[in-house]
Amino acid sequence: FPAAFLDFETVSMAIPIWNGCAPYTQVPVQFSSHMMGVDGQVEHSEWLADSGGDPRPRLAQALVSACAGAASVVAYNAGFEKACIMGLVEVCPELEEELVTIAEKLVDLLPIVRNNVYHPQFYGSFSIKSVLPALVPGAGYGELEVASGDVAALKLEKMMLGGLKEDSDELREALLRYCEMDTYAMVELYRKLLEIADQDAA
Repeated sequence: FPAAFLDFETVSMAIPIWNGCAPYTQVPVQFSSHMMGVDGQVEHSEWLADSGGDPRPRLAQALVSACAGAASVVAYNAGFEKACIMGLVEVCPELEEELVTIAEKLVDLLPIVRNNVYHPQFYGSFSIKSVLPALVPGAGYGELEVASGDVAALKLEKMMLGGLKEDSDELREALLRYCEMDTYAMVELYRKLLEIADQDAA
């Protein structure tokens, strides 16, 4: 600790519009981070690109700031987050040291859950959207306006391309709340795992 719980949202365009991107390159355009201190207190930070222009340099700067001081960086399926971070290194070589450091601190919560916990309401899936409501009753994505990664990616791509007539405050808020839920979910799962471990120890 401190531990930064990190999640990216990306766009993956068939026809790339930014330098250095091949078709279907996953480009991060949004992130959420919940920073948990050793005392369990949590602070949230987030970043979402504006339409137009390559968002990666500004996202990289915001990411370095959000993860400053973190002793570990927790993700759910951390290979995805690592790939996003290393992709940023190629675009922002001046931030290579800071970005590589973040990547080296990644801890993957998915195998910890998969190898140690099962619940009938997972229904065979270890997706965070299945795991969270089963282990943390009352928590979940059901009431969000944007409630899936596919919908978020579609909205983000249209926003990046200027294809939405209104880059509305309401849409941005919905996208921010969805990404925030992913990192909030990890915080709650971590706390639940500690509770389970304490019960087992007792």
